[in-house]
Amino acid sequence: MGTAFDRAIKGDSGLTGVLTRGSELFFWAQAESSPDLHPSESPGMFRKTYIEITNVCDLSCSFCPKSSRPANMMSAHLFDHILSEITGISKLLHFHVVGEPLNHPEVGEFLRMCGDRGFRVNLVTNGRALQRRGKELLFQPALRNVSVSLQSVGPEAVDELLQLLESVRRFHVLARDAQGPEISLRLWALKPHGDQERLATTLHLISSVFGIERQRIDRALGQLSHEHRTVLVLHEFEEMEYKQIAKTMNCSIGTVMSRLFYARRKLAALLADLKKPDRQ
Repeated sequence: MGTAFDRAIKGDSGLTGVLTRGSELFFWAQAESSPDLHPSESPGMFRKTYIEITNVCDLSCSFCPKSSRPANMMSAHLFDHILSEITGISKLLHFHVVGEPLNHPEVGEFLRMCGDRGFRVNLVTNGRALQRRGKELLFQPALRNVSVSLQSVGPEAVDELLQLLESVRRFHVLARDAQGPEISLRLWALKPHGDQERLATTLHLISSVFGIERQRIDRALGQLSHEHRTVLVLHEFEEMEYKQIAKTMNCSIGTVMSRLFYARRKLAALLADLKKPDRQ
């Protein structure tokens, strides 16, 4: 694999960036250098692979790094080449670096290509195009999770946030009925001591739009044992694999699987009668 990666780094494949950080692998077209990343030499198995299928975004958020790269949409040929390069060394892909994946006209085709090769995909989006392109994400076996960033909405734009959350809720109903991808909400660039009011407002709006009794969910999680709560968080939120969780918790993989099973079952029982989103 080293030779193939070397060719990619040198630009023979049309890429100018194949970089690693810990157990994560990054692919860029028209990449800029980054001081905390380094070229991969002997990659082994990567937990996540990030693929920037486009660097085009319809927003200009303050927390995103600014780029001088020309606007670019990754070609299907280059995307297929990347999948060929990482087959056998990575299984979980993230469509996320700088651009908005739903701006790419071939995102549906890219997901189909991933499914054909046995990859699973997490897609990170600002959510603005869900109403227009959400149906393309349904019935895609490769698509594991759609993560919507709420950080792109300013702290004072309550009406805009409500509109975004309502769009996400409608997509959630479609995805649930189609047994499609999981939906998650991201609010990740908050200051630890300066954004409590914004966080409280956001959680209140989420609870209102989705009909979630947040305090009851907190209480339900608190009723899980430490072991069950920990394994649930590591697997569902940190996206860690069984082997990594077993090492972190100093137990066998079988114990991890058993704890996760019982944690999910107990949490589902505790929350069984929570209000569901209306179908429409």
